[in-house]
Amino acid sequence: MLKMENITYIYEDKTVALEDINIDFKNGNKIGIIGSNGAGKSTLFLNCTGIYKPNKGNISFNEQPIKYDKKYLYKLREKVGIVFQDPDRQIFYSNVYDDVAFGLRNLGIDENIVKKRVDKALESVGAIEFKDKPVHFLSYGQKKRVAMAGVLAMESEIIFFDEPTAGLDPIVTESVVNILEEIHNNGKKIIISSHDMDLIYRLCDYIYVLNKGKVIEEGIVEDVFLKEDVLKMAGLVEPWLVKIHKNMGLPLFKDEKELYKYWEKHRE
Repeated sequence: MLKMENITYIYEDKTVALEDINIDFKNGNKIGIIGSNGAGKSTLFLNCTGIYKPNKGNISFNEQPIKYDKKYLYKLREKVGIVFQDPDRQIFYSNVYDDVAFGLRNLGIDENIVKKRVDKALESVGAIEFKDKPVHFLSYGQKKRVAMAGVLAMESEIIFFDEPTAGLDPIVTESVVNILEEIHNNGKKIIISSHDMDLIYRLCDYIYVLNKGKVIEEGIVEDVFLKEDVLKMAGLVEPWLVKIHKNMGLPLFKDEKELYKYWEKHRE
């Protein structure tokens, strides 16, 4: 499993993006990383995937320290993937199929296996119908799906999603949420950063709160979101179900379906 111990990352301009970070990703299966702009979420993701190398501390995978040579990083990225916020940072080929197949072909995997894994990944994100399309004809939401498929085709054990629903309309957002749930149900650990606290509350079982590059709180999602002082310090807002719980004296529901069932039962 992936673990960060005493991680500090400093940019070239001397900005301390992460300071003394300790995170053990075995603590949850759907983990949220939350914080305001500049809190260090994306930098944390880039360190965890070996794209950045910390100035201090140790990141380990399966109890072995991460190495930063090309051969090791190729192997790591078979197991630990990342879907960037902007899909254009992740899509390099002009054709959807070839882009999703890129990582597998780079590992020298047999083309018959590549086809099976690419088709499976595209089907899982609802993108199989445009697998032969040029990328520049795709909508932003379709590009997000292609970027996800590229990581899923690698069959990674852990997948980081940086703002997976940013810039999407409500219908496409719901479809992405369903994809994330399906990925988790297929045995993958997912780690999500988002400014949408309702999304984090709904999807995640464990969260870490970042503020100015430091972890200021961690725990089970329902517990952390009840800590108003922590949310205020981090510049975050309460999910709407937490607000209902606090302001209306109702039980704390994990999703809106639970609320509706409760209301139907007690409204008379």
